[in-house]
Amino acid sequence: NNYVVSYAAYEFVEPDKKTKLLPNIHRFSFTPEHVDVVKEQIRMVWEKIQAHDFYTGCGDEQCDACNRSKALKQ
Repeated sequence: NNYVVSYAAYEFVEPDKKTKLLPNIHRFSFTPEHVDVVKEQIRMVWEKIQAHDFYTGCGDEQCDACNRSKALKQ
């Protein structure tokens, strides 16, 4: 199909904190240029996955996120 998508929406299952209303829907629009950027990001990530080029962390020995990631690999 040749659909042209110009917006997307997130619908949250919890009410908006300010208005307390449901549904809590946030719409956003995007352009063909945005789509091109995402396609390029997907291509680059796929190349890195195929090359086993994975992010190794931020380098901070005290970083909780990096330390958890290292612990999971062991």
